[in-house]
Amino acid sequence: MSAATATSNLGLWAALSNGLAIVGAIVADSYCGRFRAGAFGSISTLIGMIVLWLTTMISLLMSVSCSHFQHVCNGTTPIQLAVLFSSFGFMSIGAGFVRPCSIIFGADQLENNKNPDNQRHIASYFNWYYVSSGISTMLAVTVIIYIQDRYGWQVGFGIPIILMFLSVLMFQICSPLYIKVKAKTTENLVIGLFQAAVAAFRKRNNTHLPLSDCDEYYCWPLESEVFTPSMDFRACMIEDPERDLNPDGSASNPWNLSSLEQVESLKALLRVLPM
Repeated sequence: MSAATATSNLGLWAALSNGLAIVGAIVADSYCGRFRAGAFGSISTLIGMIVLWLTTMISLLMSVSCSHFQHVCNGTTPIQLAVLFSSFGFMSIGAGFVRPCSIIFGADQLENNKNPDNQRHIASYFNWYYVSSGISTMLAVTVIIYIQDRYGWQVGFGIPIILMFLSVLMFQICSPLYIKVKAKTTENLVIGLFQAAVAAFRKRNNTHLPLSDCDEYYCWPLESEVFTPSMDFRACMIEDPERDLNPDGSASNPWNLSSLEQVESLKALLRVLPM
């Protein structure tokens, strides 16, 4: 393929990897938890890297060399493109599950509210996480590129595979030592966002916005503490307690009454979408 086509494909691959991070975060928080999501993403990334490495080892999957005399290259076959794009797909899925889970999963291991220095330790962890990410990126675009240019694609792709395999192996071996926060299986984040949007639309003409925290606003669970940076909470306004609430305090119709947490999550998502 031409350089322009290859660049376009790589751009689409990067966009897909970034977009799937939203899916990975939702699945991790609502269904399987961060550990399982991270483990699945790591294995998927490793499979994608191995498939990509095979395109440099198996002659059937390699593009025909260009003619140095005619300066003409034969096009890639459908099989070659299918294998290449499948490797990109596996790596995109892996990135979509690893990126949103890795840093938070590490913070879960340090979470200890009884420790007065807990916040300082977590802040230090975040700093070192980004420092190590920057160093690894620098090594990837310098040392690994040098190896690929010096020793070829086989060695250049093989070394990251070995490192990734060791990473997956260590992650699985140390599994019994991890603190694994359970997913909120009783709550579906995506459905909750849609419910907040529908409830806000239904109450769009309601201009009475109380200033109290949880007296006239719906807070669920009842002991939840939500810091609200604005007062646009029509979706969680309790208009009629007998009609809107069940005896246990939960919403009788979640499509008509949303919690403060759901509204804030939707607002936060809308703010970052332009980015």
